[in-house]
Amino acid sequence: MKEFNPTLRSLTMVEKLIYENKEFDSKSSLYKKLPTGMQYPSFNFILEILEKQNKIMLDKDGSIFWIGSASPKLQQSLEKAVEY
Repeated sequence: MKEFNPTLRSLTMVEKLIYENKEFDSKSSLYKKLPTGMQYPSFNFILEILEKQNKIMLDKDGSIFWIGSASPKLQQSLEKAVEY
């Protein structure tokens, strides 16, 4: 089994996109909003990480929802995150 090691920058980019939009109707609609170059397996791994951290919820129909708390520190960090 291949191991995926997304960068912190990639993780932050996906997290910020979900946080700002609050929901996506599918993984593919979220993936299409990301800059090209991110591998789909790494993208899936990032979603698993965010789900385990209780920041997102993956619904049975494939929808993705932001459920994480919007603490001032997190909000400030996401606003300052570097864009690709």
